[in-house]
Amino acid sequence: MKKHPDTISAHAKKIVLGNEPMALPLFQTSTFKFESPEAIEKYLKGDDAQYLYSRYENPTLRAVQEKIAELEKGEQCYVFSSGMAAITSSLLAFLKSGDEVLASDSLYGRTQLFIENWLPRFGVKTRFISQHEFPDIERYFTSQTKIVYIESPTNPTIRVIDISATAEQAHRHHALLLIDNTFATPVNQNPMDMGADVVLHSLTKYMAGHSDIIAGASIFRKEHEKLMRDAIRTFGGTMDPFAAFLLERGLKTLYLRVERQNRTAQFLAERLSQHPKVKKVNYPGLKNAPGHDVAARQMRGFGGMLSFDVADYQNAQKFLRKLQIIAHAASLGGPETLVSLPVLTSHYGQPAKNLQAAGITEGTIRISVGLEHPDDLWADLEGALS
Repeated sequence: MKKHPDTISAHAKKIVLGNEPMALPLFQTSTFKFESPEAIEKYLKGDDAQYLYSRYENPTLRAVQEKIAELEKGEQCYVFSSGMAAITSSLLAFLKSGDEVLASDSLYGRTQLFIENWLPRFGVKTRFISQHEFPDIERYFTSQTKIVYIESPTNPTIRVIDISATAEQAHRHHALLLIDNTFATPVNQNPMDMGADVVLHSLTKYMAGHSDIIAGASIFRKEHEKLMRDAIRTFGGTMDPFAAFLLERGLKTLYLRVERQNRTAQFLAERLSQHPKVKKVNYPGLKNAPGHDVAARQMRGFGGMLSFDVADYQNAQKFLRKLQIIAHAASLGGPETLVSLPVLTSHYGQPAKNLQAAGITEGTIRISVGLEHPDDLWADLEGALS
């Protein structure tokens, strides 16, 4: 059929490849064409080769989801437009009015606010337990407890919770264990192997690794696929295909990056722990750190995140002003080393009781270790502390 130029301009060309591309193709489309009514009928019956709409599924997203599920030793994965979209959608997928959530009191600030302030609006009871009590939380369960929610390592004090023991407690009471694995990444630990039911990520951080996208993921067992599929399609927090394309590119170097960040973080933590102006260093790789034995047992590496305390807020401000290489910025997991004050970023607006429970002071400084030379980073930290 002969076509007018404006018709040709409006339609995408079909690409037929004789062999497979090395880079993941980007399917930047909102919708997909069906060749016949029978084709959409096949889709509605569950044909995986058919696609309807990119909020539901997309070939670029599917490829990334399969890779992340495999990395995390899970069976299924959905990728989201942000880490918080993954967290909130996953919690809402499993909860209903009358249910209860038990959560560690050391969580990312917005996660804690969602559990504390938003879930009760839907009739969900929430209770926070001191991170120091885990995994001995038997006495907190009720017949309404449906979810135990933790981070390990925690943000920003890098405390470690025994995942296997916590999963055993949850399952004994017919509850699910949800864990945010952003800080560790699948390079350093696989919570699914330790009994976790759902693993969550802010993919913005280490997984994408280049400080250029916002994204999240939920990895789960096949038995939970329908609940999670209904949640992501209803709440609409689906990742954009271009973000998925960039994410997949970042995943290619995940192990190289994280292993380097592990080594540099260990080096910096050891140096900082000996500095006279540092009151305390939080890093599970230090042999005297709380939870070091648990971390050594359940982690393959101790991660690229650490935090430390200086005397007070004024000293923390002075430290930030004197940095020359390390950037003062929110977020983490990228190639650049970043520092932040949790009271101004991840935990801004949290009541004093929450900060105290999480071990955060006005002098707490969080470091996301990047890919720079370790000696340059130490020189910058030492100079800023002087």
